Amino acid sequence: GSQNIVVVDGDGVAGNPTIQLAVSPDIQGLRVSTLTTSANYNATANDYVILVSATATVNLPAAATFDGQIYAIRNVGSGTVTIDPSGTEQIDGTATKSLAAGEFATIVCDGAQWFTIG
Repeated sequence: GSQNIVVVDGDGVAGNPTIQLAVSPDIQGLRVSTLTTSANYNATANDYVILVSATATVNLPAAATFDGQIYAIRNVGSGTVTIDPSGTEQIDGTATKSLAAGEFATIVCDGAQWFTIG
């Protein structure tokens, strides 16, 4: 409630006002977007975990507009999953990345290209 928020110098006369929490916030848990697909899929800004259950390609969006985006992609099927950056962009310095059955990759965008980080 509002009783847990403290405003210091709220009238602005003595300096810039600051807002402080009177108590530590209680974070109950974290939920992320998870989807399963068995067909080619175009990743969006709302995706995080992408589970692929068939031979398919996950197409990544243009890196220039997705700086800082992270995807966790796992092959939960028996075929090969291909991760394909947009246009001529690269992932780990190559055109695509393949995931065999059971493999996964956590990838991040630096605004110019994609990298695996796990």
